This record gives sequence, structure tokens and C-alpha cells, in this order.
Amino acid sequence: MKTKQTLFTLSALFLSALLPPDSISGDVWPTQTAATTAFGQGSLGTATSGNGAAQMNFPLDVCVDPDTGKVFVADAGNNRVLRYTDLDSYTIGDAAEAVFGQSGFGMSSAATTSTGMSEPNGLAIGPDGSLWVAENTNNRVLRFDNAATKTSGAAADGVLGQSDFTSGTGADGAGALDRPRDVSVDASGNLFIADMGNNRVVIHLNASSQSDGSDADQVFGQTDFDSDGNGTDDSSFRSPNGAYIADDGTLYVSDSQNNRIMVFEDALNLGDGSAADRQIGQPDFTTQDAGLSAGEVDFPAKSFVSSDGTLLICDKDNNRVLIHYGAGSVSGEDAADAVLGQADFVSNSTGSGSTGIHTPWGAVIDSDGRLYLAAFGNNRVAVYESETVLPDLTVGKTSSERKGDNVYNSNASGQKKSIRTKGKKAKVHCTIGNDGSLDEAYSLRGKGTTSRFKVKTYLITGGKTNVTGAVKNGTHNTSEISTSSSLRYRIEVTPKSHIKHRRASFNAWLRVTSDIDGEVDKVIGKIKNRP
Repeated sequence: MKTKQTLFTLSALFLSALLPPDSISGDVWPTQTAATTAFGQGSLGTATSGNGAAQMNFPLDVCVDPDTGKVFVADAGNNRVLRYTDLDSYTIGDAAEAVFGQSGFGMSSAATTSTGMSEPNGLAIGPDGSLWVAENTNNRVLRFDNAATKTSGAAADGVLGQSDFTSGTGADGAGALDRPRDVSVDASGNLFIADMGNNRVVIHLNASSQSDGSDADQVFGQTDFDSDGNGTDDSSFRSPNGAYIADDGTLYVSDSQNNRIMVFEDALNLGDGSAADRQIGQPDFTTQDAGLSAGEVDFPAKSFVSSDGTLLICDKDNNRVLIHYGAGSVSGEDAADAVLGQADFVSNSTGSGSTGIHTPWGAVIDSDGRLYLAAFGNNRVAVYESETVLPDLTVGKTSSERKGDNVYNSNASGQKKSIRTKGKKAKVHCTIGNDGSLDEAYSLRGKGTTSRFKVKTYLITGGKTNVTGAVKNGTHNTSEISTSSSLRYRIEVTPKSHIKHRRASFNAWLRVTSDIDGEVDKVIGKIKNRP
């Protein structure tokens, strides 16, 4: 898949916020994308439960080891974690290759030992290959080192929230947990735990190096480690079920019973009990109503942010996953860009098969742009392949002289063409192609008239149409371009009277932006007036 630098992202269909370069890769999941395979079922049309090696019962989370591609599933109803081979080696209905929490497949009893589990809810893989497991009813988080190679029934290597492997009572305090529901690990090995019963998120710095039962280093949702009350203001939670730390250091907390996602930017540098910078799903920090629209949620279970800035929200009671492209700009009741599990943003029925979802709880996107969704009502982890959006803007009249083909960036590096003129009109020919896998429309913007040069832009395909005003203002929207077609444009640049007989230069540019997720490509015509 080709990638390129991107300067902008879209909320709905309009340009809305500045993002860092490379913040979007072009992977998208259009509304009601169909799943292509599933773990835990023999087909996409079944939803039976069981405790065999190829079955699940109430799966609540999924994570993918970035180094090996192996897939881990929190199979809560069977009190175990399953490990599968990588997706490329997997065929629907295949058995898991290993199990943790039980001595083997076919067993499901809960236990409070180093080899047992009770309702694992959340999973995360650390940068050292350790698997972290949040156990709801054992009130602890387990660590399994080198999880990709451990054998079935292996003992955990560490525990947080309890002083040893045989204790399981929930409590508050810096070294305790009460019904932890989720875990997330950043690139430095710092561990974030959604401690639902204490209405907080706690952080253990360099967690793998901490001894069993160590105190947490930081807390959100409470002003100290000995408080556990709930609330609906900008620094409080009500039963948080999810915590995810994004690559840029932003913490996303699924504040489930407040029906919102709380967002803390630069989380590690904030003090205990700090206020959130923004929230998603509510119009303000005091409203907690559940809703059904493109900008509302009803008991969000967990969220996930991919390396390219795609935000997934498992909207449990609406039986759907909301997708926002450009997580850094989403706030309030901003509309999601797409939805999985429903045909539109105002439906919430339970579903099955390749397009239906029943009570989604945890999701992740792997490095190949494949989305994995644990939905406990379907007793499976479904996989959704992404599509790509990739505008390709070139400059030059004929195919032999065009520049920028298969070059994707927002600064026009490698996409510039010099044109000399002697006081007369210069014509810059540009072509918009579609190198993605989806037919889509684009937004086009260009440079307007200056004190020295007059600029006009025309759509040439289908007859010459003057689109200067819309292009100048960034409001020109193309028709839908298929993956096998293109649109041609022409920029006409004329030196004004007082410049015609003088040396002068001018850069005429066009920038094209994907209407789906904000992918950008740009070309420049370098006009040189040399009388």
C-alpha cells in the first residue's frame, strides 16, 4: 500500500483541523464494511459458544503482537486468554495454538493462581513482548513475558493490584484494583489500567520492571489513590471500561456510564486528577445522556487509536463501531466518518453474519490495516479488511511529460513543472487520478490571483468549465472518480500589464484532498516570466 504525507483531515466531509504529516495512511472502512473472517467460529454465519480450542464464550478484547502478528483474545466466559497464529496463516474455524488461564482447552473454571484467571477483560502487548491481562473478578493485572512463545497453561510472570497470585480482593489505594476492565501500554512500557470499580485510570511507569503489588505512579479520575467516587465533570469518571494510550501520548478513557470518551493530551505530564482536554460523545462535560446518532454513544466499552490517527469506539449498547479519521481533532458530538455493524447512524439493532454486530467490546487495527473486533454477543473476533483512499495529482499535459505520478505528498516535492512565458498566458495542465481501492470524490484548492499575476482554473474533462472561485476558496468538489478514471484541470496564469515586460516568477499550485479521510496530494506549476 502506498502512503503519503497529509496535512489535513476531515470531519464528515469538510476540512476541519490541522494534523501532523503522515497522520493518515489512507486505510478506511466504509459504513457497513463486511467482515472477511472470524476467530472463534467456523463461519461468519454462526455465533455459538463453547470452550474448545476453536470456540469462544463472551470474548471481551483482542490484541495483535506487532512483531509476530499473533492474535490474543480475552475469552472472559471461559476464564482464559487464547493465542492464535497470525492472520495470514489463519483459516476460519482454525483452533487456537495456546491458552493461558487454563491448563488446556476444553476447561473454563475460574481460579486465583499464577496459572488461573477469572473473567479476563482487557489485553495489551508491551514493547518487550509481554502480554498484560486485566482480570475483572480477580481484581488484578497479570503479566506474561514472551507471550508469543509461551506454552499452554504457563504461569504469569508478574501481578499488579495484588501482592501475590493467590489474593483477589478488590480495594482502593495505590497498590490495589477494583474490577479492572482494560489495559494499554505505550512504547516506553508504561501501563495504563482502567480501574472501573474505583472510577479511575492508574498508570504504572516502566511496568515490567515493577515488583508484584507495586503502587501505581499516577491517577486520573480521582485526586488521590484513596478515593473512588464517581462524577460527570471534566476530571471524573463513572465506571470507565476502557483506557487507551495513543502513539502521541494522548490518553482516551471510555467513560462508559457517562456515555463519552474522555481525552487527556500529553497524559504522562499531567498531575493526579487533571481535567480532560476534551470529550467525545457529549456536547459538554456535564451531560451524560446516551444517544444514537453519528456523534453520540450509548455505553462505549473501549476505544482504540491507530498509528495513523483512526479512532475506533466500541459503542456497545448501539451494537456498532464508530470510526473517526483523525482522532486528534474529534471533540464533542462531532460526527463519525463511518460505522460498522449498522447500515446508518440511526440504527442499533443486534446483528450477525458478515455485516452485523452484537455487543462489541474491544477492537484493534494491525500494521496491515486490518480491523479486529471482539463482540461478545457474536462469540467471535471478526476481521474487517480496509480499503484505501489515495488521490494522485500530476502536472503536465501529456503522459510522457507528467510529473507526480505515484508521488504522494503535500509539499509537491517531485511534482513541480517549470513553464516559461514572455508576457503571455501560461497554461498548467493537471490531472487528478484515483490510486485507492474506493471510488471517491475530492476537494480541490488552488492559489488565487495576486498583484502581479491573474489566475484562472478550469475543469477540462467534459468541456471547459470555469471553477476559479470555488478552487480559490477551497470549495470545489469533484465528481466521484473511479479507480480507473481521472479528471483533467488547467490553470491559466497571465502576467498583469505592469509585469509583462519584467522578469517575475509565480508558483501556481493545486491541492487535492480526499473527501473520505483527508489524504492530500499537491502539484506546482512554476511560472517564469522572461520577456
